Amino acid sequence: MIPHQLGYFYADGTLRRLSAKACAGMAAAGLVMLMVLTSLPYYPRSLISPRWTVLTMDAPMLSLVADGLWLIGLALLARRPVERLLMDPRRWRIVSRANDLTMPVYLWHMSAYLVAAALLARLGAGFVYSTNASAQWWGGRQSWPCLLRYWAGSFSR
Repeated sequence: MIPHQLGYFYADGTLRRLSAKACAGMAAAGLVMLMVLTSLPYYPRSLISPRWTVLTMDAPMLSLVADGLWLIGLALLARRPVERLLMDPRRWRIVSRANDLTMPVYLWHMSAYLVAAALLARLGAGFVYSTNASAQWWGGRQSWPCLLRYWAGSFSR
């Protein structure tokens, strides 16, 4: 709810008038709040973890509010320098072209991911979803890109 309202404040110009110090303060307050909340046993470290009985995505969860404040403050802090960089027409054209590709790339990769996950589940592969960086977790991270490259490469031949 609060990040949603901040979007309205951005649209009407209220947030755009904030000083860099105020934007840094919002980002810092959000980050500190997020770190404190996710250190408590009441909120999971993963903001989208399905293993908790109360999901973080269920409203209203303070950890999502803190995450929103942190990221919105960071975006507001970066806004002016990024705008200055994008005044150059060549840079703006590159960003505009990249923007045209984001959704197709996302959809292609998500489709490939879901197909690969379904095939691996059908083959009996176990999935490791963990917030602990164990050797098994890191091993699972390495196998996904290899499997997806192999699978995607079979279509390009």
